[in-house]
Amino acid sequence: MSGHPADAAPATEWSPVRRLAGLTLASGPVPPHTRFRGHEHEGVHLCCVTRGAFIEAESGGSVHVAAGTVRLSSSARHDLDFAPDGAGCVVLHLDAGAAAALGALPSRPRFLTDDWLRGLIAQLGSAAGRGGRGGDLELDGIVTELLAQVSRRQGRPASGGPPSWLRLAREMVLDADPAACSLAEVACAVGVHRVHLARAFRDHYGEPIGRLGRRVRLQRALRLLDEGLPLARVAAEAGYADQSHLTRDVTRRFGVPPARLRRSEVTPVQDAAAAAPQIRTG
Repeated sequence: MSGHPADAAPATEWSPVRRLAGLTLASGPVPPHTRFRGHEHEGVHLCCVTRGAFIEAESGGSVHVAAGTVRLSSSARHDLDFAPDGAGCVVLHLDAGAAAALGALPSRPRFLTDDWLRGLIAQLGSAAGRGGRGGDLELDGIVTELLAQVSRRQGRPASGGPPSWLRLAREMVLDADPAACSLAEVACAVGVHRVHLARAFRDHYGEPIGRLGRRVRLQRALRLLDEGLPLARVAAEAGYADQSHLTRDVTRRFGVPPARLRRSEVTPVQDAAAAAPQIRTG
C-alpha cells in the first residue's frame, strides 16, 4: 500500500489514557495512509479496530484487519499500513492478572471477529469517546464482556455470543429496578435454574449478574446526582435501600461521598499526549 511514513497518530487526537480494572485503555484515530515500521506494544494487549482497516505484514504474508476485529498479541514488533480513510482503534494493555485470565496465548497474533464481537467493538468505540465518571462505568462493563468473549474464543474457537435467554436475562437487569430484580426472579422469567444462570452469565459476560445490577444502580445514581436531586430521592429512584447505602457505594467507587462528588469536576490524570500508543521504529 502506498503512503507516507508516520511514527504515530497525532497525540493530541487521542483520548487520555484511562485506567480500568486490570488494564489501561487508549483510543483515537490513525490518519489515512499511515505506515508503522517496527511498531511495538509491550506486554499482552488487544487492538480493537472501531472503523477503517489496516494491513499487517507477517512472515507468511499479510493480514487485512477490518473494523470489528480484535487483534490479540503479546509483545511483538510488526509493520502496519493503514487504509486510505485511516482507522479508529481502542488499545487495551492488560496487567498480568487480566492477561492470565485469557489463557495461553498463541505464538503469533490472533485476529478475532464475528457478529457479536463487532457489536461489542462498536459499543467500545462509542463509550471510549465519552468521558466522565459514568463513561468509565460503562467502559468497565463493555471491557469485562469483551475480555470474557475473547477468553471463550481462546478455548473454544467456534464459540459465539450469548444465547437468546441469557441476553434476555441481561436486558431484564438493565431495564428493571436493581433492588427488585433478584437472581431467582430473573432465572424464573427466562426458564432456567438460577445456578445455571449465574454460571452462564459469568462465562459470557465476565462478571456476576449481581455486579451488573450494582453497576446499573450506580450509573442511575450518577445521572440523578447530575440533575441536582436531593440525595434521599437519588437513593430511592436509583434503587438503593436508603441514602446510607448510596453514600457507601459512591464513596467506595470514587473515594468521596455523593455531595462532594456532585460538586467536583472530572480532572484527567494524564494529558492527551500520554494517550498515544508508544511506538518504536526500527
